[in-house]
Amino acid sequence: MNISIQLNKRHQVTSKGFTLVELLVVITIIAVLALLSTVGVSRVRSAARGATCSSNLRQISAAILSYASDNNGLLPPLEIRDENNKQSGVWTSSLSNDGYLPQVINKQGKLSRGDGVWACPDCTDPRGTGQPEIAFNGYGVVENTLFQKSNLVSFVNAREGRGDTYGSLRLSQIPYPERTWLVGDAASLASNLKTGWYAIRAIPSNWGANTPAARHSKKVNVCMVDGHMESLTVNQLKAPDKNYTMYK
Repeated sequence: MNISIQLNKRHQVTSKGFTLVELLVVITIIAVLALLSTVGVSRVRSAARGATCSSNLRQISAAILSYASDNNGLLPPLEIRDENNKQSGVWTSSLSNDGYLPQVINKQGKLSRGDGVWACPDCTDPRGTGQPEIAFNGYGVVENTLFQKSNLVSFVNAREGRGDTYGSLRLSQIPYPERTWLVGDAASLASNLKTGWYAIRAIPSNWGANTPAARHSKKVNVCMVDGHMESLTVNQLKAPDKNYTMYK
C-alpha cells in the first residue's frame, strides 16, 4: 500500500504543468523572436527594393547615354515642345518613343512611364500631385543645367551641329562626369517621398520641391554621368565642395 501511494505522489509531481511565470517567459521569447523575424524580413525587402531601384537607374542611365551617342552627344531635352511651345512630353518620352527603353502599358490600357523600369519600388504614389502621368515615375534628371527645355527646331539644329545650343547639354560640356547627377531618385515634395517627379532643381536650397528623394535607408540612389551608381544622403548631395548638379 505504501509503495502504491509513493508511486502516485511521484506521478503527480512529474505530471505537473507549466507555472504562470514559465508560460510568460515562453510567450515573451516567442514575441521577441517574431519581432526580430519581422524586422529581418522588412530589412531584406527594403534591400531588395533598393537593389531593384539601382538596376532601374542603371538601365535608364545606359539608355540616356545611348541616346546621346546617337544624337551628336546631346542629352534628351528636359521637356519636348512643339512649334506652339506646347509641352508634348518630357525626357522619358524621348527615350521610350525612340526605342531606347520599353513603353509600358498600364492596367487601364494607357501608355505609362510610372511603371516597370521607370518606377522606383518605394515610389508608391507616382502621380500623387494629380498631374499628367508622363511625369511621375520616381526618377529625375537635373533641370536647367544638364537637361533643359527645347522646342523641336532648336533641338534638331543642335543635334545636327548647326550651332543652335538652346536645349540640353552635350556630354562633352560636363566637366566632372564622375560626380555629376545624371538620373536618380526624385520626388515632387521633400515632405512626401512617395511621390515622383521627372526632374530635380539644380540649386539645393530649392529642394523643398522637385527634390532628391532619400527613399532607401535615408539615402538617394543616383547614377552619375560616367555611369557608376552611388547612394548618398541629401546632406552629402548638398556638400559645398561637390558639384553634383552643376548649379555653380
